[in-house]
Amino acid sequence: MKKIIIAVVTAMALFLLLVIYVNFSIYYVVDKAFMNDPDYYSSPFRVYCQRYIFVNTLVYDIRDFKSGSNLDLHKNFLYTAELLKDYNFKTVWLAFRGARKLKVKGMVFKKLGRDYAEARANFARTKPGTMMDIADEFEKNLLNYDDTPAGITGSKDLFEKWIGRR
Repeated sequence: MKKIIIAVVTAMALFLLLVIYVNFSIYYVVDKAFMNDPDYYSSPFRVYCQRYIFVNTLVYDIRDFKSGSNLDLHKNFLYTAELLKDYNFKTVWLAFRGARKLKVKGMVFKKLGRDYAEARANFARTKPGTMMDIADEFEKNLLNYDDTPAGITGSKDLFEKWIGRR
């Protein structure tokens, strides 16, 4: 019986360490990149795993939106997707002040990150409109809370459904 208790406690400790490691690595990667690139930091946000436990569900949480434009939502989200393109998430939630509003599937998030990284790396050689195509794909793949298509048609519509004002 004592061995079983030790095994269970050890398994729980290892799981807790895994959860802490994943959350910290996500936070570190995103926070470090945004702090070093002021062109992208326009509004405070946090990126964390859902309830800090479900490591396959990412939450992109805008804490406040005082400055910047509607397009900053696209730009910051896509840059975050680029930074986390090597992670495998099942779902990525878009939240405002902790309230989850919209979501995108993890594979779409990964593809957006790869496409955005490629477009930024080859900006001089990228055909005109590529960045807008990536933003349109992001909008097209957004889902509501109940998995129905969100029907976003532009940055203003995204802003209204995500932040809920203007």
